[in-house]
Amino acid sequence: MRYAKIYADMWHDEKVMALDLEARELYIYLLSCEHCNNIGFFRLPIGYMAIDLRRPQQKIEKSISSLVKDGLIAYDAKTGAVLIPKFLKWNSLGTELHYKGAANEYNRLLDSPLDAAFISCVKEYCNGMARYLTRNTNATRMACPCHSNAIPMPLESDGNGIIDSYQEHEQEQQQEQEQEKSSPEQPKTSDSGLPPELPVFSLPRRDGTECMFFEKQLKDYSEAFPALDIMGELRRMKIWLQAHPKNAKTDIPSFVNRWLAKGQDRGSPSPRGFPSEKPSQRELGNEARWEEYLQGTKPKEG
Repeated sequence: MRYAKIYADMWHDEKVMALDLEARELYIYLLSCEHCNNIGFFRLPIGYMAIDLRRPQQKIEKSISSLVKDGLIAYDAKTGAVLIPKFLKWNSLGTELHYKGAANEYNRLLDSPLDAAFISCVKEYCNGMARYLTRNTNATRMACPCHSNAIPMPLESDGNGIIDSYQEHEQEQQQEQEQEKSSPEQPKTSDSGLPPELPVFSLPRRDGTECMFFEKQLKDYSEAFPALDIMGELRRMKIWLQAHPKNAKTDIPSFVNRWLAKGQDRGSPSPRGFPSEKPSQRELGNEARWEEYLQGTKPKEG
């Protein structure tokens, strides 16, 4: 289980206290959720936030816009990259070993338009980590949102900033929703009440990305492996992958199929202290020898 620090001084921050309740909840969630890491720079798509906070995606987008506008976070809607600019200020790293570990978390991330803004935060709050950064360290330098009113801009931006990029993403979402409404045959929600395109679970890959699982996939797994609790098995896989980072997988679907196939072959485990309904091969052998004993093959007593 991961623990995160949330400083009490946050409740005296004028920007934080000026937020509405939903935006403030999202900010606390970003500081403490399981997706956050030791550097405050991580990938978290809006769909994940909507599932975890049990909120419509439109409200999540509105809260993100408020946090970006106030400079509390930077967010790139195209890549799903989240940057908390002051994270390293309040979560300082004290040793060279910590510097190397934190730098490795950054080096494992995919390239993002917010890379240069993160490097700027590193030089400001945690310069000892800078010499261990190896990925995209030559990105165009951008102003950090915690030092000015400027907001980090995507490298491919036309200069209007991340807000414009975010608004473009919002417009695309609205167009998709209008297309869905114009198609009466397409269900608006799944059996679980979530939009059908939202993932219901994910497993980490070796490169740091997430392999998404959708409700239809879980139904297919349930039909193929009827003896197993599919969601329970997926949670066990996630715990195993987190506990064995050296055994991280690239082809997650193959890993899942092998895991479920082995579990199906074993069958549903019996509760502790109760025998399985199907006798083992060893038990069958003992029963056969017992039958021979009763039929007179017992040696005569002298």
